[in-house]
Amino acid sequence: MKHARLSAKHYFVHSGFLRTDREAETLSRLEKEFLDSIAEENEREEMRFHMQKEWRDHFAERCEYLRLEVDATGWWKSMEEAERRVQAEKEKRRR
Repeated sequence: MKHARLSAKHYFVHSGFLRTDREAETLSRLEKEFLDSIAEENEREEMRFHMQKEWRDHFAERCEYLRLEVDATGWWKSMEEAERRVQAEKEKRRR
């Protein structure tokens, strides 16, 4: 993915949410197909990790914006653990 132009296209939010279950299913399917299209397993898993992190961050920001209280203690601990695992895997590959 060294030469990937992931930022070459710009996407604009029109509604800010998915209106139907069908739209949500389509988004999930497209996301899965995108990840499955990445040939190298390590890169695919790293991209999956970062996409999940983006969704979690987006969810947390939306909750904060809507002034919804979320007890995210366990969530942040799992995030830290996941990041630690990714870093350990990167270190392992470097050796």
